[in-house]
Amino acid sequence: MKFSKKVYLEWYRSILLQRRFEEKAAQLYGQQKIKGFCHLYIGQEAITAGMMSAIKKGDKVITAYRDHGHALAMGVPANAVMAELFGKETGCTGGKGGSMHLFDKDNYFFGGHGIVGAQIGTGAGLAFAEQYRGSKNVVLKFLSVNNIVIAPPKTGNDNNNKNEVINIDHTYKGILCIVIPGALILKIVVIKLILPKIDAAPDKCKLNIAK
Repeated sequence: MKFSKKVYLEWYRSILLQRRFEEKAAQLYGQQKIKGFCHLYIGQEAITAGMMSAIKKGDKVITAYRDHGHALAMGVPANAVMAELFGKETGCTGGKGGSMHLFDKDNYFFGGHGIVGAQIGTGAGLAFAEQYRGSKNVVLKFLSVNNIVIAPPKTGNDNNNKNEVINIDHTYKGILCIVIPGALILKIVVIKLILPKIDAAPDKCKLNIAK
């Protein structure tokens, strides 16, 4: 697949904006001017920059708490994102969300969710809503290794609803696209760290996806 010079320049603009923003956020956080949590997206900027070439206006994006890059790539003004980190009323969430709860409906960005796995069910709900309305909009839901790994039953760490959500979305044929950055890391974690600690056979750990 070939892309025009304009597309390459737009990718570069988005990546550079995200990187410079995060570098400044890291500096201000180190100076204790940004309070609370501050999860940076440094090193992953190309993912969200490229994402914009795969979606159209009206498509929605939802992610977890490392959300600065997604918001910027979706067109949320950098000043509004930075103001949110400072807890100001001019922030994209009115200063009430902070780093982990960025939100901008006008730019089709639905968070920013601080609870691990919280975006999983909400993303499926967004997809169902689009399907129910008869639109052709797609919902991109970003998951991390923490959201996907099936933890050993005795640890109590499998605290999200990914299995049920995938089944429900498949059943209702919602237009939900799941994006998993760092899939190689996920494979290493599951094979090397998780499966050896599970008593059940590996085939018992597969998702029971409806067909």
